Formats: sequence, C-alpha cells, structure tokens
Amino acid sequence: MKSILAAMLLALSPHANADALSVDLPHGGCRLTIFDDGGGSIGYGAMPRSAVVPPGTFDIRDVASSLAAHSHAQDQVPIRPQSGSVSLPGASELRSIQDAPRVRALLEQAWEARVVPATAREQEDERWVGDACAFTDPR
Repeated sequence: MKSILAAMLLALSPHANADALSVDLPHGGCRLTIFDDGGGSIGYGAMPRSAVVPPGTFDIRDVASSLAAHSHAQDQVPIRPQSGSVSLPGASELRSIQDAPRVRALLEQAWEARVVPATAREQEDERWVGDACAFTDPR
C-alpha cells in the first residue's frame, strides 16, 4: 500500500515524467526524492508537505549507484519497520536498505541545501518536515 502511495506522490510531482530516485528511512517516514536534474524534495510519509531541494544538489547517477550497492531486493532482505526503502530510477520494485547513516547523510545534505521558503505555507511546510524528520538546522 505504501508503495502505491509513493508512486502516486511521484506521479503528482512537477517532475512526473522524469526518472526519479526515492529513499526513505524508516520505510514510510522521512523521504528524499531526487529528480534527474539533481534537485528534489524532502517529505514525510504520505503527508502533502515538503521542502524543496534545488537542482544540482545531487548527481542522481552517483546516488543511485551508491544506494543500489547498499540496498537489497526484497526477496533477499525484506523491508521491515526499522529499515528503509529505495526506489531506483527505471526500476519498478522497491529495495530495502538498513544503512541508516548513509540515508541520513543524504537527507541532511538535502536539508542543508533546501530552497528558502517564499510563502507562509512553504514556511509552515518546511517547519513541519523539519520537525517530522528531526532536522536541527533552523533558518
């Protein structure tokens, strides 16, 4: 069910036709989506709130390669509540990841690079995501 929600959220994004990478930890929790331009978003679960990550923050090929090497097909290592999930560009199946420091480092990099919110709603979304994902870097 969570896989369906993740797919729906990606389909509704302005980058819907682009290959995207998504990683969350724990599964259904704090989520980073990276688009082919190196930008993306940080969100939490299925909540319709996010912080914007500017283009050029990531090299999607490098991140995809790293996450592919440190994640597992679900038939090898199933996704559990304490693990995360990875959706690689062009792949239809979620992979599991237990490497919390690697995922957290990506999330922190995205959070530090985030776009300054322009509206009150964007400011509220940023505060909400920051609290939900336990980021400690206030603006």
